[in-house]
Amino acid sequence: MSNILYPELPSHSLETNTKYFGIGHEDSHRAMADVMASHELWKILMEASLPLTPEQRQQLEELQKRSRWPLLDFFLQDRPVHKHPLSVPDTRYYHPTRLEPTSVADRQEHLLVHAKGTDPVDVALSVDSKQKTLYIAGYEHTLEKLHQVFPEAYWLLSPYSYLSEGKKQQLWQKPQLDDAETTFLLKTVLYPQAISREELCLSHPERSIWRELHVTPDDPAEEGNHYRQAYQASLQTPKVIASHFQVLNHPEYLEHFDQLVILEPHLLEDNATTTWGKWLNLEQWLEQSKDDAWKRQGEYLFAQVQKLGNAIIPTSQYPEHVVLTELIVESNEFIRLRSAILELNNEIKDPELNAYLKYYLAFFQSQDASWVRWFTVDPKRGVSINIAPLSVKALLKKHLFDKTN
Repeated sequence: MSNILYPELPSHSLETNTKYFGIGHEDSHRAMADVMASHELWKILMEASLPLTPEQRQQLEELQKRSRWPLLDFFLQDRPVHKHPLSVPDTRYYHPTRLEPTSVADRQEHLLVHAKGTDPVDVALSVDSKQKTLYIAGYEHTLEKLHQVFPEAYWLLSPYSYLSEGKKQQLWQKPQLDDAETTFLLKTVLYPQAISREELCLSHPERSIWRELHVTPDDPAEEGNHYRQAYQASLQTPKVIASHFQVLNHPEYLEHFDQLVILEPHLLEDNATTTWGKWLNLEQWLEQSKDDAWKRQGEYLFAQVQKLGNAIIPTSQYPEHVVLTELIVESNEFIRLRSAILELNNEIKDPELNAYLKYYLAFFQSQDASWVRWFTVDPKRGVSINIAPLSVKALLKKHLFDKTN
């Protein structure tokens, strides 16, 4: 109930609730003290109420028909609108410190600040200016601190953090809803402006539902796609915060900004390899098509890959990795695999499968020294083939370090 009624709380543990609602809880984690604190908290939560529009009330009544969650009645009761004021402690999570130089407004050249041992957010503050600025960082906690220091900035999350409106409507069509599905939909009714995982403040059971309901790359780029809406809204904001992964997935996004502040740059290469690399195994192959011929070819191909991988790497209880060497590429087994994939590429007429095959072709055929190719032999998942940029500096340079103001 705390999670639904007070999503703004930093967490929904008993300790956090008692602190924010001013409930005495001196002997926490002792049975009777926890019972008494829970009882006081329950009384506060039961006094809370939220305003409902006629449309929201209709949606909740529809939800009630298909759910056995007992607390839906609570939200449909007619009571004066009331929310208990939160007792926010007078403390700050982050205390920023400005570095020199204090301003780089209207610079026309690149500024590289070596700030080893300094908080990345302090670096961001030191290069604050009136230009249209994109702050990118690698770690989630750095992004959170940036958002705290620049509350007016737009935080563009990854597509997987946004709710798919179409998938949400599919959930509404289910004839029976379990408790987690009910509370998830309840939140979307009570907070219709919440379109991201963070805004919806998901409980643990609801997170598994989220895996089926978030935006994915194949979702249509139409008005109901909340990620596309957020993407467009961010372009209208003078300051934007985004992750390395977000920018690497959409490098053209950088062209909309006058100034880039690249924080935690030591993570760029690893993050780019993760973003642009591919990991492929039999399970993924079979997911691409239900065609019997495709299935037979995949089973044959990966049986040979498994055989080659087991020949290269002795049996191990842990996943082992082997980068392709000239000796492996010239082996009879590898040559047979390459012939099989080339033959399959000539036979396949489905454009989507042909596009998928290009990664396999790159693995078996490419001689490009800027890409690294390796086998992973996993005792649980079998052998997979992996390809990724050996060095992403040249790829990053085009968009990041050669960008002109």
